[in-house]
Amino acid sequence: MFQLPFGLKKLVLNLNLLTFGANQLLLFSLFPILAIKLGLSISIIALAFSFGTLIFLWGSPYWSNRADLENPQKILFINVTGLFVSLIFASLIFILEKSFTMVTAMMILLMGRISYGALASGIPAISQSIRLSWGQEMMKSMFSHSAFLNIGRTLGPCLLLLPFSAESIIHGLTIWGGVLWFLNLLLMMQEQEANNIKAKKNRPSPFAVSKKLVLPIALTMSFGLYTGMLHSSLGEKISLDLALNPEAASTFMAKLLLSGTIIMSIVQVVGGTLFKNNWRIPLSVGIMAMTSGALLIAFVSNEMSYWIGIAGISLGIAFLQPSNITFMEGMGLDRETRGQRLGQLASFNTLSYALGGILAAIGNHQLVSVVILGLLIMSGIRILAQAEVKVC
Repeated sequence: MFQLPFGLKKLVLNLNLLTFGANQLLLFSLFPILAIKLGLSISIIALAFSFGTLIFLWGSPYWSNRADLENPQKILFINVTGLFVSLIFASLIFILEKSFTMVTAMMILLMGRISYGALASGIPAISQSIRLSWGQEMMKSMFSHSAFLNIGRTLGPCLLLLPFSAESIIHGLTIWGGVLWFLNLLLMMQEQEANNIKAKKNRPSPFAVSKKLVLPIALTMSFGLYTGMLHSSLGEKISLDLALNPEAASTFMAKLLLSGTIIMSIVQVVGGTLFKNNWRIPLSVGIMAMTSGALLIAFVSNEMSYWIGIAGISLGIAFLQPSNITFMEGMGLDRETRGQRLGQLASFNTLSYALGGILAAIGNHQLVSVVILGLLIMSGIRILAQAEVKVC
């Protein structure tokens, strides 16, 4: 059978990440419109999305473990199918908006979120595992992975700036999801099915976390906790610090987060070329940049401090994400469970982001920030103390 070129496989993998990231942020930006179309309150919309996030905690390690045991391209195709189905449900909201009852609206919204959480949640981790299996420079591969995911998250809200209605944009993204589904189908069909099911002897549960992953998980949770807290509290803090009304504060926050995502994408594109397999320098720089930026936002209350602080935080996360995974994969762990590890890490990242939102409700953002940054610094120091570990 004709084999698709490696360049096309790499392109499709990157397009999966772009679409996954764009879908995430685009739908969050559409909360007010979805509430109007469905006749539901924004709080109900947010609750449905939170439900999808909870399923994500299960789905990511489950599908990543399946990818270790079976053809990973096949499992990735199942997850892209879930993404496509969730986009179809999003389109149905606009197509059927005039014929909704309250129950129908809730069912369509929940089915879309269930499709996303249960079937699409493995895309980032499985993509990481496939990329690492290609045998290229590990650090460069992880920078590239994070860059495409973050570029997608930047593109999502930017799509709303196009001269088209939200309905047209959602329909267009759904059609694109169908094209992506077909491309992944072709790739899956090209994969050899020999050795499709791998040995399961003495294999741990996909939800059993190895003690060796404590440090990577601690680092992941520290920047996940802070990011979740920041996103949940930044608008209110801006409003109080800069004496802005809610609308002006929301606009300023959107500009900050968009610029931060752009910084992350640029740093990760460039970082893959500069550092390749050297994770120690970007990890150290990442910790210092994120700590400095977070403290600046916590303790200085002017507009410039927000711009500089977000730049530092974005630079830090851009370095920390790929450095952490490269460190983890250099610990000499079983490569047969690589997908499982990456899926667990993705789940802890999602969980910590949600917990960060809860911490934001505590109110003492300065104290919470210092505690979280303390966890970040201690985790980083412990990781750097194991610098003798050879990176694969």
